[in-house]
Amino acid sequence: MNNSSPLKTFTLKVLLYISIYLSTALFTASNAQYDFISYDYTSGLPLVEVNVIAEDSMGFIWLGGPEGLVRFDGSNFTHFRKGNDHLSLAGTAVMDIEITPSGNVFVLHQDNGVSLYNHETNTFRRRNYEPEDGDKFPKQVLYKSLIVNDSLAYLSSYNEGLYVLNLNTFVSRRLPVKLSPKDMIKVPGENNQLYLVDEGVFQFNTDTYEINSLTEVGFYGLQWLDGDLWFSDYSQYLYRYHPDNKDLVQYASTIKGVIRGWERIGENLWLAMYYGLEIIDAKTGEVVKILTAGPGKQNLNGNFIYDIFKDSKQRVWVSTDGGLNLYDPHQVSVQKAEMLKQQTSSLHELNSGALLSLDFYNHTVVLHPQDQPSFSLALPKELRNPIKVIEQENDLIIVCYNGIGRLDLKNQMISYLEIPFNNEFRKGLYDYTIVEDRHFAMYRPQQQFITWNSSSDQQDTFELQTVPLSIFADTEYLWIYGENSLDRYDIINEIVHSFSLLEGTLSKTLGKIVGIQRSGKHYWISSEKNGLFKARQVDGEFILDRNYGIEEGLGYSLIRQIVKDSYEGILVLSRDGIYHYNAELDRFLRIDPKYTLNHQKIESIELVDEHLYLLGFQNYKIDLNFNYKNREVPKVYLHELLVNNHRVDLSLKEELMFSHKNNNIEIRYNTIYFSEPSAVSIRYRLKDDQPWMYVSNSSEPLFLTSLSPGNYSFTMQSTVGYIPWKDEIYLKFMIKNPYWKSWWFFVLALAMLFFILYIFFQYRIRQVRKLNDLKIKLAELESETLRAQMNPHFIFNSMNSIKSYIIKNDKENAADYLTIFSELIRSVLRNSMMKEISLSDELEALELYMRLENIRLKDKFTYCIEIGEDLNPNQVAFPPLIIQPFVENSIWHGFINKVGKGHLRIKVSREANVIHVMVKDDGIGRIASRKIENVRKRKRSFGISITETRLQNIMQNCHIDIEDLEAENGGTGTIVRMSLPFKKITNGK
Repeated sequence: MNNSSPLKTFTLKVLLYISIYLSTALFTASNAQYDFISYDYTSGLPLVEVNVIAEDSMGFIWLGGPEGLVRFDGSNFTHFRKGNDHLSLAGTAVMDIEITPSGNVFVLHQDNGVSLYNHETNTFRRRNYEPEDGDKFPKQVLYKSLIVNDSLAYLSSYNEGLYVLNLNTFVSRRLPVKLSPKDMIKVPGENNQLYLVDEGVFQFNTDTYEINSLTEVGFYGLQWLDGDLWFSDYSQYLYRYHPDNKDLVQYASTIKGVIRGWERIGENLWLAMYYGLEIIDAKTGEVVKILTAGPGKQNLNGNFIYDIFKDSKQRVWVSTDGGLNLYDPHQVSVQKAEMLKQQTSSLHELNSGALLSLDFYNHTVVLHPQDQPSFSLALPKELRNPIKVIEQENDLIIVCYNGIGRLDLKNQMISYLEIPFNNEFRKGLYDYTIVEDRHFAMYRPQQQFITWNSSSDQQDTFELQTVPLSIFADTEYLWIYGENSLDRYDIINEIVHSFSLLEGTLSKTLGKIVGIQRSGKHYWISSEKNGLFKARQVDGEFILDRNYGIEEGLGYSLIRQIVKDSYEGILVLSRDGIYHYNAELDRFLRIDPKYTLNHQKIESIELVDEHLYLLGFQNYKIDLNFNYKNREVPKVYLHELLVNNHRVDLSLKEELMFSHKNNNIEIRYNTIYFSEPSAVSIRYRLKDDQPWMYVSNSSEPLFLTSLSPGNYSFTMQSTVGYIPWKDEIYLKFMIKNPYWKSWWFFVLALAMLFFILYIFFQYRIRQVRKLNDLKIKLAELESETLRAQMNPHFIFNSMNSIKSYIIKNDKENAADYLTIFSELIRSVLRNSMMKEISLSDELEALELYMRLENIRLKDKFTYCIEIGEDLNPNQVAFPPLIIQPFVENSIWHGFINKVGKGHLRIKVSREANVIHVMVKDDGIGRIASRKIENVRKRKRSFGISITETRLQNIMQNCHIDIEDLEAENGGTGTIVRMSLPFKKITNGK
């Protein structure tokens, strides 16, 4: 019995080890990371329930529920409802969503309607039951659909059976089948064969309508996987049926409730039960993981699961009563740092490649050699609370809260150094830095900064005004920072200078400074509560350039630490995430998954060989290169193009050409990146040789206003983090030149110019010719006027009168007559040579003429000349020989044939700037005179018409009005009224 006791003990130990191993393996498998991103009404999801999920060819996720249809592009939800316009649905509640081979979205509604969405036109076509349809279109609830090709679909109605629908014409007909399948799929390799599930699984021939029963179980769900047919009976059982050997294998879920759906993810099947997810091995049926729905359970938002869907990128979408949940297996960028088993506060990489981790609270120093097990190093009894490691030449300095130690790697031990800082009276060493042979220590409780020169053994102590926090070494300076304080120590001159913080255009104060880093010419100063500040050192002071907070990409303003990466960039740890500064965008991008970590338990971050370690109660690491190398590039999709607020139909596939007036373009796009939409960066340019422009808000449309005429090649790219930019939208269009800049308009304008010049020159030539003709005509008129006034008949009669006086030896009358005649001839000759004379000269010549005519006619008439009181005839310019023709007309046509003596009245007056001339006689009138002339066949006088023409040519605004008078006592006469512009004689005339 004594011999069997060791064997029994050994056996128990083996069994114990095996059980521990199996328990550990099972625990590890059951605790695999399945972290979900959740979307609900707080994220903009407009559906309370999501009952069906689908993915189209563009990468959009479509969601259906009782409140309608939703399209999700990763950041925005677009809600479609029942209505009458081109963006409305035929029904309300969505029962099924299927994608056609060309990428269009087919929607089946519970309230007997179908809708078909076209991506290129961004419109819906609708079909509802109409009374004239009879039994050709289902009246009751539509349950399930199957898209065969772009022209053909099958519809299942709740109680009316199976229908076939032409997707081009929306003409449908009922098939002679009694089944109302809850699901249906095509038989692989068979065009006319369908699998139907309805109180069993059936094979259906669409040509002959023959139905063959395959199994008597099955009620809900069909999938074809690995050559087998999978289905469920709307309970907790899942079945696998092989059509060749007709084997039927049953899997029972460990979660109570009906199976709502399942998907194949890798080697596993994910079963969506009503109360959770069960992940099983597809080959063995063994349970891999159980994810329970409910508050705080694996980030599954909601209590009950409705559907599960796998998209083209192997991501899993789970809809619950609380919203939508997304699991992305490729987005696992955070891994546990398995070698850091204990809590870690600081991590340092040695020159040998090994890592040295410190635990401040547990007084632990652990060495992690490469490819060897880790081991702990004991601190001397004098040292506690390790803070940092300083590697100086061949020495490894361990800085602790109460002193300094040296690590001997060869002997794997830490010794207590006999240096001034190891003083039992000095506690609270918070930071320590070595520059060559100079040692610098910062004591927080005492508010002291102490320097020690190891060569000269000289010490200096500087008293600080406020409580310090840490030290930052920057070439020739050391920066000591803390609560509203920033001190600079000049290493060369050994001077401490307290810095003032100039805000510039910033409105926030720094507050408590928790970190400083330098990148190029800029200093990055982190504030515990007010975000991150970028500053420059100018003339011995800090100028703050910009404050980075939520609007600049930092999700939370409470900054805990900043670290400089290998590319002179900045990594920031805040209370809700880890961010990296993108210099191109001048903003921060998140690099860790949003829902993976509890950031409250992360104390610090350290960058070691492109691995970012997250240190604290649990330790993680992010491989930055792998993280961004394997991230999915976000997809950018052109949604709509509007020109001057009018939508452009992009389905025409024609070259886009717009007039010069249509130069305001709005580009509506979507960025499809479900994992972290806020991390997407967008840039664009209008031409290949132009610089890139960055979009500040990727959820807003892009407006390109007042574009100049020319050819454009619009390019839009997207990226996340370090991923290279990727072209997603490339659009060529042209804005035409205005017609006045085209070549034909230039030629036409030149021709028009020559034509106008030709017309102008022709016009000028005609004007010159007309002017010359006018001058000639005026000369002729002057001559004719002179002849008309002094015609041969008048001169002949005057000479006969003189002759008669001579014969009668009436020398006195002959002499008087001859004197008057000679004065008249001299006046006429003088005046006819001038364009204008004084009114007095005109009236003088006129009076001489009337005296001669009155003498010759033996006092046949009397006359009088009246001049207005406000008129000085010597100062009025007047055309010569204007009044005489009208006087002559009154004498020879009005008085010659008159019985008795006539009277002639001439009146000249002024009204404003107009001269009025009136010639009035009481002769026989123009009508009686014209009759006498016609009987005697006398020639008519043209003096009056010549005078009228002359006035029209030499003077504007002249009016002549001739009126016959007829008195009440039977008397007659004629009155002539002339109106001429008043013109004053100037001194030179």
